[in-house]
Amino acid sequence: MICIITLAVGLFAYTVSGTLGAISDPETSGGNRATAWSSVSWNETAQSDFAKGLLTNVDIATTPGDITLAVHTRYTFAFQGGTTAFWKYDHETDGWTAMAGTPGAVNTAAGAALGYDGGNFVYAFQGGTTAFWRYDIGANTWSAMTAAPAAPGTGAALIYATDGTTPAIYATRANRSTAFWRYNIVANNWTTTLAQPGTVAGAGSGMVYLYDSGTSKYYLYLLCGKGGNIFLRYDIALNAWGSRASTAANITTGGALELGGSYLYAFCGSSQTFYRYDIGANSWLAMTAAPANTAAGASLSYDKASNSILAFQGQRGSTTCWRYDITANAWDTTSVQVAPATVTAGGAICWDGSPAGKMYAFQGGATTFWQYDMPTDTWSVLAVAPAAVGTGGALTYAGGYVYGFRGGITTAFWKYNPSTLAWATPVPAVAPVTVGQGAALAYDGSRYIYALGGNNTQNFWRYDTALDSWTTMPIITQAVNAGGALVYNNGFIYAFVGNSQQVFFRFSIAGNAWAPMGNPTSVIGTGGALTTDGTYIYGFAGGATTTFMKYTIASNTWAAAAVAPAPEGAGGALAIGDDTFIYALRGITQTTFWRYDYLNNSWHTTIAVAPGSVAAGGAMTQSVNIYYPSGKLASDVFDTGKASARWDALIWDSTLPANTGLTFEVRSSDTAFLKDDQSVGWTSVGATSPVQTGLSVGRYKQWRATLTTSLIVNTPAVQAVRTYYYAN
Repeated sequence: MICIITLAVGLFAYTVSGTLGAISDPETSGGNRATAWSSVSWNETAQSDFAKGLLTNVDIATTPGDITLAVHTRYTFAFQGGTTAFWKYDHETDGWTAMAGTPGAVNTAAGAALGYDGGNFVYAFQGGTTAFWRYDIGANTWSAMTAAPAAPGTGAALIYATDGTTPAIYATRANRSTAFWRYNIVANNWTTTLAQPGTVAGAGSGMVYLYDSGTSKYYLYLLCGKGGNIFLRYDIALNAWGSRASTAANITTGGALELGGSYLYAFCGSSQTFYRYDIGANSWLAMTAAPANTAAGASLSYDKASNSILAFQGQRGSTTCWRYDITANAWDTTSVQVAPATVTAGGAICWDGSPAGKMYAFQGGATTFWQYDMPTDTWSVLAVAPAAVGTGGALTYAGGYVYGFRGGITTAFWKYNPSTLAWATPVPAVAPVTVGQGAALAYDGSRYIYALGGNNTQNFWRYDTALDSWTTMPIITQAVNAGGALVYNNGFIYAFVGNSQQVFFRFSIAGNAWAPMGNPTSVIGTGGALTTDGTYIYGFAGGATTTFMKYTIASNTWAAAAVAPAPEGAGGALAIGDDTFIYALRGITQTTFWRYDYLNNSWHTTIAVAPGSVAAGGAMTQSVNIYYPSGKLASDVFDTGKASARWDALIWDSTLPANTGLTFEVRSSDTAFLKDDQSVGWTSVGATSPVQTGLSVGRYKQWRATLTTSLIVNTPAVQAVRTYYYAN
């Protein structure tokens, strides 16, 4: 006899024994029924169950008991002001993109504002008119919404907020008025009967929203601007305003306010003054001054991922965009200047090793030769190279001189004298054979320069700087091509062969022999590069990727380091600069020049300037949070206690909004394996619950869910996963 049991979902998170027949799924499916069998169940329905698994780009903490895609900060949207231009800034790539233009020109005189709703929309005042628009992030389109109750003016602000249940857009009209409004997102209408601040708002005003966990209340904070120092707080639930500590300086044109982590940050305007407000202590503190005076159009946008604030300086004609590091209380003055011109194949760079900190670089594809001064962050053009540098161009600094391969399938080898600012005549002895893609140079610190010839050969040579002569050394194990690189460290020469190979070799100078070392984390392509700080070796993978790696010499292992700010390729190069920084040319016909802080594993870049000059009416939203496009959760490995245990059914409960997807895979084995083990293969079982066929057999069982979205503001959610198996 078989008992028919209906299983209630979400109540238990442990194994339930029993003879099971028909199974219903009341949470989502309304009663999926499965063929009867005798089995037991393994239910995972709680946050603690999911936490035992292996998570990749998924979140189990925000809504405990659910698996959703994780959120990350990605974009900031901005008005240029005075035009229809509307831009998107990508925090991950440090790049601006022009988006669909606004329905009308944004007013330069007064009232333009932006507010992000935390989902798929950005709301906007045109300024100077009652026009109120909504921008659809996914569709990249604008729509006209119900007009504002009156034309907003100088200092107007928009902010998305909720009282815990009802989301809305709140707005100050400013223009030296006390008008304060609320826009109902669902009903598309305005309420004008809210309590008024009692103090007019004007130039430099700003508004932010936050939930105060200390009081369990939802607040808006308002910087009133108009040349005063009044700061107010609005209690959304009580519909009441109250005074907070006044700012230490008056707020005027160029003022701005933003929530950044646990504090509020503010520009005072028309100055470099920058303040932090402690919410709990109700006090202001002066922070590191901005790099220059702010003006009309200045605005702030918090980037959670890097715990930093992006800022427009404002002022007509200025494209300046800064980044403020909250942890370090510092503006991005450590950024580096771009190269004087685009760098392409043959680009190379080396350091002279001196405290004065000078670097020398080939542009590639030309005779151009540069010097970079680290203390002053400036480039200068030096005497042109004897001929145009081609693919395989390389540089190294040795004994007070700069040595270089011309590359381009030539034997040319040159020597530059920094003291005379001239290339040596006569030139040094040419390379033994022609040099091409993947050629590289490395100085041993005393007398010899070691060289790879590249050009799909295994040629390896040594140049004697004292005798001006070449010696042929034992060939490298594999042919070297695009991405070949060398670096010297403590009696050894380390090498990438490039050529789309994922290998790494070491040459022992004392042993006069090559040996394979630990493989890098990626294949090495065009733009592969190496440098060392003496303890670690750092490498670009090249191949138009952002892959940047760190090799621990002591353990012979590679690990991923902070990815490069953008893809790097032909002409990409690395050079150690001092006891803190590594400098890098991006190559691929870009002027980009970066600095990597290897003590803190972070890159410093010149913040991308805005696509056009920012004038009055310039504005930013708070940074837009989006869901990762895909994520996985592989469950913990479950032991059924019985060899060849049959897997009878896999059932899950899920919520799938538009443009989202969910699929499952399973695997089993009679041999124990870890949750991240790669030796046991996965079998796809599709996207429809319940699954009763195609399930694997074995004592140890594991499932894996893949969540996807093609609409950045939607995520699928998984509430429970149940496995039925027979192990008698």
